[in-house]
Amino acid sequence: MIWSLEQLIRERLITALETARTAERLRQMGGHPLTALAATLEPQRVTEVWQAMAQASGQQFYARHSDLFSIEGHRLDFRQALLHGVVPHIRQGLDLLVVTHDPNVHEVEGLSSPVKVELVTPQVYQRVFGLIYPPLQGDTYTEAEALALATKYGAKNFLTCTIAQAEEQQRVTAEEAALARAIQNKYLYADPELTPPDPSVSNLLPLDTMMSMEVYPYRMTSKGLQVLMVRVDDAVLRTLKLVTQRQIEPVLTTQKKLGHLMAAHALQRMALDEVLADLNQRSTLENGQLVNE
Repeated sequence: MIWSLEQLIRERLITALETARTAERLRQMGGHPLTALAATLEPQRVTEVWQAMAQASGQQFYARHSDLFSIEGHRLDFRQALLHGVVPHIRQGLDLLVVTHDPNVHEVEGLSSPVKVELVTPQVYQRVFGLIYPPLQGDTYTEAEALALATKYGAKNFLTCTIAQAEEQQRVTAEEAALARAIQNKYLYADPELTPPDPSVSNLLPLDTMMSMEVYPYRMTSKGLQVLMVRVDDAVLRTLKLVTQRQIEPVLTTQKKLGHLMAAHALQRMALDEVLADLNQRSTLENGQLVNE
């Protein structure tokens, strides 16, 4: 059985309202339908829906990462796990039990042991994956692997497309594409809505420089000034270093969220300029009155 929104509707596992909300999220953001569904549901509903899919497919389901008890992370190489979108659980007899949040993963090919696939929620999968395979600095990834790390779906789903193509086809969200670019190019990624920029560094760049280069000061670190941008350009980095007299550390984000930041900053600057102009005008009038007196 291939699980899709349509199949979930046919099985009566999601309501018409949940379907409509998921469809609207997909229309606005793109990405994987099941990821969009999980994002629109309450945590308890995510558990109920994923458990129902597991039961319908005859799979073992775990609602919490603690329910897995023992996790034998050494049973599966990181690159194999990334390729298939699974993590190892335990060996049971001759079988290797693996865990995934993707209900459409039923087989894992190319391993020396027979594999049985178990299902967890996306949140549980992300936590277990992070525990078994913590991020390592300096690792090099293909675009497919970077997309897999960003979306938590197997890299085999992205072998025939680039990050740009996946974003254009709305197979991934803009946030997932930005994260994948950061992972592949060994840059930082930030969502400024979740981790806002430090207001104290916003004046380190002139507004016209921000707008023309599409960058925004983010935070100051021991390495230098972190600057939000959509794509890294060497000429832009050199100019920013010259303007700020600081080392520049790129931090990737999405075009939309960078645009919101710059627009809000521009409005704030305009409002401040109006206040200063008003104060200056009042001061001029008061000085003129004093002279007349």
